[in-house]
Amino acid sequence: MAAVSPEPLFLFGTLRHRPLLEAIVGADGYRLVPATLKDHEIRRVADHAYPFLVPEKGSTASGLVCLDLSAAQREALDAYEALFGYACTTVEVETNTGPMTARVYRPGGSLATVADPWSLEDWAEKWGGMTVQAASEVMNLRSKIPDEELRQRFPTIRARAWSSCLGQRHPARSRRRLDLTSQTNRHLGFYRLDEHHFRHETFTGTLSEEKTREVFVGFDAALVLPYDPASDRLVLIEQMRIGPVARSDPDPWLLEPIAGLIDPGEDPAQTARREAREEAGLALTDLEPIAEVYPSPGGSSDFFHCFLGRCTLDTRKSWTGGLEDEGEDIRVHVLPTDDALARLDRGDIRVAPLAMMLLWLARHRSRLQASA
Repeated sequence: MAAVSPEPLFLFGTLRHRPLLEAIVGADGYRLVPATLKDHEIRRVADHAYPFLVPEKGSTASGLVCLDLSAAQREALDAYEALFGYACTTVEVETNTGPMTARVYRPGGSLATVADPWSLEDWAEKWGGMTVQAASEVMNLRSKIPDEELRQRFPTIRARAWSSCLGQRHPARSRRRLDLTSQTNRHLGFYRLDEHHFRHETFTGTLSEEKTREVFVGFDAALVLPYDPASDRLVLIEQMRIGPVARSDPDPWLLEPIAGLIDPGEDPAQTARREAREEAGLALTDLEPIAEVYPSPGGSSDFFHCFLGRCTLDTRKSWTGGLEDEGEDIRVHVLPTDDALARLDRGDIRVAPLAMMLLWLARHRSRLQASA
């Protein structure tokens, strides 16, 4: 029989979301009882989505007391909350059977300014699906990699989960049958390598034999081509890329559009504007969608949201950019549009998304200039 943790646990925030709690500790073996914590209020941490217990005389924070957790379930919860820097402290809560001493997860250090009251319903609508998916991956990996490595990988786990949520928003236009029979993780690093076994309906209407494919599970990214229609100039960045190195290409410094991974909860347009500031110091005025594409769907889940970003460029022809704390070494180039298109014709542009975006600009260039 599993050992039972003797300490009740007061759940006031995201752990009240039943799908998240079940992803961490399962659906059985414990009880949930309504409870309140006097002289406290649940508020959102400024610039974040997660909640924080704030002392507030006369207020009452509502939550649940979790009883009869096994030692293994409590250990799983402790490990998950530790990813956020949370640890337990003791509080006195009220239940329908009277007062009770319970433990509650709180940040180990000081937090930034708290903002407006936190809503479980609002959080669940935007963040619930991503958080549950990330928690499920964390629980699956706990027995496979050390805790420190799991903490290091947690931001990319959350980013992949957010990419999955963005992918689920796409309408299902195909009505053909697809049966996923199994999925096995083969590697976890910056990318995750999964092995899928599946069968699918063919174009002749029959069901295929079972197939096995490995896929890099990557991220959604936002790409932006900054363009000044008044001067008919655009911005490209240059940096060293490891892909050409692995191919034995002697010239791994490539011209690219500005790009970056979409942070959890972020809209692709927000990412495009943020990356333009971080990589090139540019403030974009308007964004216009170019395309949403898979760059290599045969072996990767990476998905690109591509934009044209209007901006005003000064007389500089180049400068260095990027964030030093992220190890970015970027050269920013300002080119006349005709020069960039000539480079594409000569084969000097070797990054496929940039080629696509330049061809889109060539098609829409006169319209953009007319509206400048």
